[in-house]
Amino acid sequence: QITNSHTHLPQNIANPNANAALYIGNDNDDVVSSDAIGIGISATGVGRQMQLQQIQRQVQMQMQMPSPRHSSSLLGCETTNSLFLFGGFDGEYKNDLWEYKNSNWNRILAKGKVPRARYRMSCCLYQDNFIYVFGGHDGTRHLNDLFCFDIASCTWTQIQQNGPLPMPRDSHTGVIYGNSLYIFGGSSGSALNDFHELNLVTNTWSAVLTDGMVPTMRFCHVGVVYDHSFYIFGGYDGVRRLNDFQCFWFGYGSKQKRIPPASLVDDLFELIETPMFSDVVFIVEGKEILAHRTLCARCPYFKYLFEVESGQKKEINDFFDVKKFRSKTKQSPFVIENVSYQIFMNLLHYLYSDRDKFGILPTVTESIKLYQLAVLYQIKRLQSICLTILAASIAVDNVTWMLRAADKRDLPDLRKMCLFFVKENFDIVSTSKGFEEVGRENVELVFEILRERSSTEADLSRKRTNSSRSRSKSDVPDSFDTLTSDISDVQVCNLPRWKRVMNEDQYSNGKPLSLRSLHASATYKNYLYIFGGYDGKARVQPFDLFDLKKKEWTVIKNYTPPNMIPQGEDHALDLRQPAPRDRHTLTAVGASLYLFGGYYRNSMTNELFRFDLESNRWSLIPSTMGTPTPRHSHSAAALRESLWIFGGYDGSYMNDLHEYNTMDQCWERVPVTGSVPQERYRATMVAYENRLYVFGGHDGMHHLSDVCAFDTDLKIWTLVRTSGKQPIPRDSHAAAVCGRVMYVFGGSSGTALNDFLALDLVTHTWSQVQTEGMVPTARFCHVAEVYNCSLYIFGGYNGAKRLNDFNYVELNNGIRVDEIPISRLVPDLLEYVNNPSFADIEFIVEDEVIRAHKIICRRAPYFDAMFSRSNFIESRQSKVNMKDIQIGPFLDILRYLYSDEFHGDPLEVFELADRFGMERLKAICESEMFSVINLETVALVLYTANIHSANELRNAALKFILDNFDAVSKTEAFENVARADIELVIEILRLR
Repeated sequence: QITNSHTHLPQNIANPNANAALYIGNDNDDVVSSDAIGIGISATGVGRQMQLQQIQRQVQMQMQMPSPRHSSSLLGCETTNSLFLFGGFDGEYKNDLWEYKNSNWNRILAKGKVPRARYRMSCCLYQDNFIYVFGGHDGTRHLNDLFCFDIASCTWTQIQQNGPLPMPRDSHTGVIYGNSLYIFGGSSGSALNDFHELNLVTNTWSAVLTDGMVPTMRFCHVGVVYDHSFYIFGGYDGVRRLNDFQCFWFGYGSKQKRIPPASLVDDLFELIETPMFSDVVFIVEGKEILAHRTLCARCPYFKYLFEVESGQKKEINDFFDVKKFRSKTKQSPFVIENVSYQIFMNLLHYLYSDRDKFGILPTVTESIKLYQLAVLYQIKRLQSICLTILAASIAVDNVTWMLRAADKRDLPDLRKMCLFFVKENFDIVSTSKGFEEVGRENVELVFEILRERSSTEADLSRKRTNSSRSRSKSDVPDSFDTLTSDISDVQVCNLPRWKRVMNEDQYSNGKPLSLRSLHASATYKNYLYIFGGYDGKARVQPFDLFDLKKKEWTVIKNYTPPNMIPQGEDHALDLRQPAPRDRHTLTAVGASLYLFGGYYRNSMTNELFRFDLESNRWSLIPSTMGTPTPRHSHSAAALRESLWIFGGYDGSYMNDLHEYNTMDQCWERVPVTGSVPQERYRATMVAYENRLYVFGGHDGMHHLSDVCAFDTDLKIWTLVRTSGKQPIPRDSHAAAVCGRVMYVFGGSSGTALNDFLALDLVTHTWSQVQTEGMVPTARFCHVAEVYNCSLYIFGGYNGAKRLNDFNYVELNNGIRVDEIPISRLVPDLLEYVNNPSFADIEFIVEDEVIRAHKIICRRAPYFDAMFSRSNFIESRQSKVNMKDIQIGPFLDILRYLYSDEFHGDPLEVFELADRFGMERLKAICESEMFSVINLETVALVLYTANIHSANELRNAALKFILDNFDAVSKTEAFENVARADIELVIEILRLR
């Protein structure tokens, strides 16, 4: 009964296209209810606003009404002017269908095959007459059946589904767009994030192919379609509630206009040390550095110097307490003492870009110096970045040196991190040479360490094992994520976030990188090597190299596939280097890569090739006694000086273990005892300490999820008894070790997966790795490698197509600081829009003066030509009169130039963007105009698109007009367009 007795309104109501909504039922942990709340929604003004008001009336319902329940589905039908309620749980699972019309509930007694009772299903309305019900849970099992209710004939039909069916699930979201049903996520016992489309004409399912990233796994989330987009919010991933808000754009009538990447940072970065519009000079180590006050003033100290120079402030000797770094002069050029040229350039790189990496990647020593400079110059975010670099760099072999440096330079936060690490790893650190040197140099520091080590467990933030920190760390991570300015406490950072690797889709020469699966990879130093694979048509030819520091793909030049050696040349090469293949392994041992086995030329092989990483040359290693049989889909790992091969397929599924000793250059089939793993292929094998760990795979009948460990000293197999939530059985996944943890991503359980798992190799505990934001799409037959405590994954197959996306996630590798504050570059620059500070140009727009900065305005080709070319009179003027331009759109243009962000009216700004040659802003406006296509605006959108040759937008607007001609032709905008361009209207009439 709709009443006014509720003390609050329901929170999750949103339908901007409706003028009424109804909220029914809930489970508030105390009682299952069947009350209803009516919501009025009104539209006022130019923009639609939602005004929620509780209906102040009571509606008398008929005696029959739905039982109290939760987890049902409710949807509205405009054709019948009614609401439909299906299923749910009232103590029993339900499959009843109810109609709410004219303030009355009526149970529908339908014909046909009624769906079984269920809850947590999705219900969607198609063509305002057909209700589609998919999935849910019947109390015994998850479902993936599909039913359709024809409202007109009052008939249920079970739909015969075609194509690869989605996994059975409940608590997912389902929406209708066009002639398709889309479902996302849900639970099949564990959270999902797969995305499927059902063509409602052919009843055929297919996986929705995205740009390589999808929202994290979740269920019990909400989803709606609005403005040609699918929005999802919140949910539960099995561990925590979520509040992220994600959008998938469908587009209207054509594919969405591709928007080029933002270039603000790159544009500013290119200005470092350029004379163009420079207005300040620094002298560092005797070298002149040209710079720009607008950007340098982002540093509080430089801003202070500029204000003192201009007389805006009086000099206060101890204002910044930077005695070591104070400039000698109050006027440009500013002489900066006691700072190296490289450190100062790193500082400028940051001020010009807010990038979390620098022109030359700083070493630990440089990071400490840059951190000290950031502290003295009061650049809070740069302090956090440097501290994060240093936290990730702490290791057994450098922690005592870093502790002494922090002591000498008075850096308390760095000192605290180093002390924390020493306490956590005292047994191994105390035996190091560096610890002895600390004792000789500062015995009080040793006593402090010993005192703090005796503190209680409650005083320690968390425990870490020695083994996870025993590696050398002379380099530092390439990039850092967003992040509070309070960095006083050592603690675990926020959840990691998957990111795309730069230049992931092309080589340095611009050639696209091959799509592929079934390839193999290995890392050496800061290089990732990828060999072979299958692109869907043929085996991949290039031998690829990715520089993990420079973020650049190249093809290794010394490799020529044997089938591509020109006739008449040295065919001995055919024996010295591997032919293109798939299902092989590539493993780094010492300064060499070893490629073993695989499938090529329609047969399996047991060839072993060595690639010398110093000379970049291949050699074929002769077979010896103990060489494994020809096989593919085996597993490989390196431990000490040996290559280890396990299992695979040679016509039969295998579980043998072979060792190739690279020093003795001989094979051995390893005699083993213990709980030998069952035969399998497409498993993973990783090395940790003296053990090899095998996980998953397929035995010819079933996917596997067991973990087996092989002790290479005792030659004993052990079935590992793992705790925690067990992973879904799988094969064709990828695994890699960082510290004491084996990380697993994706694989196939019959369908592609994209779950991210971690197995602690000390406690043998499984856990799901929690990440934020988007994650790579589901895939199998991909590769994964660890570099600098980040996991990189490349390529694979999603069940529909091969992939070439390249993603990485930073792993938790020990001490971390709080989040780095989010970038202030854009807010800092936006403060200068129409601001006289450092302004060097004035625009006269509608008789008003707009102040700006040439260094920023030149990002528009129109202004770049105006200010840079001497034949333009404006290049010598400080004022420019902008004719025939309105002040509102012009300020929107300026805000975009200062931020790469746009929040204006796309119809008003599109013309100016075209006039000023701003292609990215044009693309943004064009894309946004897709979403404003409606009866009132479509004529103007068509007119604008026609003038400015925006063909995709023109086609979409034209299609909308043809589909809705009777209504559109009656609008004032259509009449205005007809007066302005009669030929366009004639074209519309002809196409009708």
